[in-house]
Amino acid sequence: MARNRGQFVTEVEAILKRTDSTDRVEEWLNDAMITIERLFDWSELRVTNTAAIDTVADQLEYDLAALLTANAALAFKSIIDLRYIDGGRSRKLTFIQPQRFDLLVPSPADASTAPPVWYTLVGATASLYPIPDEANDVTIRYNAWPATLSADGNSPELTRADDAIIAYTA
Repeated sequence: MARNRGQFVTEVEAILKRTDSTDRVEEWLNDAMITIERLFDWSELRVTNTAAIDTVADQLEYDLAALLTANAALAFKSIIDLRYIDGGRSRKLTFIQPQRFDLLVPSPADASTAPPVWYTLVGATASLYPIPDEANDVTIRYNAWPATLSADGNSPELTRADDAIIAYTA
């Protein structure tokens, strides 16, 4: 069973031989989890969000930063894929590098609309091509950042990283 925040803090304070630094140890603990998460895409943090983007007919670009601002629970580390959901025409969209997208589709706004097949990402903006011809959902599968441990009973989502968390914290 994974340790919880209170157990981590107690163990790190014992290593430090101090009990007056709980707030700092809690901060270090969360920083350690982010450091460890940056090293590898942990399978425990692969999340599928099924209510991510509502496409709009004739709209090319979708602001993922606004999506994140509106829903603080979404913490994308990296996007795995996008899927266009439209009943019998649903499909996984193919990622195209932005430079390749620009070569293949120099003027996407001039193209006809249809169910999208490709997507590209520039910063926090996703572009779908062809431009959607009607409003539908696009699901986002992504690797998430670990949730912050905010109470003593919270356990990290990185269940296989207990020893590494303590080592990085201490």
